[in-house]
Amino acid sequence: MKAFGRDFSMTQPMAAGLTLLAAAGAVPADAARRCDAVPATGRGILAPDVVGAADAARSWPTFCSIPATPRDVPPPPAFRAAVVDTRLAGRTVVADSAPDSFHLADTAAFSARARREAAAPPPIATPGEADTEAFIRASRAAATPPRAPRKR
Repeated sequence: MKAFGRDFSMTQPMAAGLTLLAAAGAVPADAARRCDAVPATGRGILAPDVVGAADAARSWPTFCSIPATPRDVPPPPAFRAAVVDTRLAGRTVVADSAPDSFHLADTAAFSARARREAAAPPPIATPGEADTEAFIRASRAAATPPRAPRKR
């Protein structure tokens, strides 16, 4: 059953080692050949117009261009309170919309309560002359005259 296990386990590390050794020998030779082709400026690969455009106008940022720290950002406790409020509202919605939170029984009581709430209020009775005179007398008795201005 395990006849080929030893052959594969011994040849795979050897093959990996030989591959790495061959790659390590090829990289320095290729790097040396590329370094000879590049002039001392390091820009021999780029076209002259690209080098000229890069050297032309450089606008470097300054410390003055760093924006000020925003002042209208709420502090971390305010963020925490908002998150807690949102989670509580979500739990309330889930609890209110749960399958056991409402039922369709006792519809007669519900319709009676709805009719009472929707009924028109009784008509407003207009006050009589005696009521108006009594109201005027009570208002005048309760009224206080304005204070006299201070003398300076």
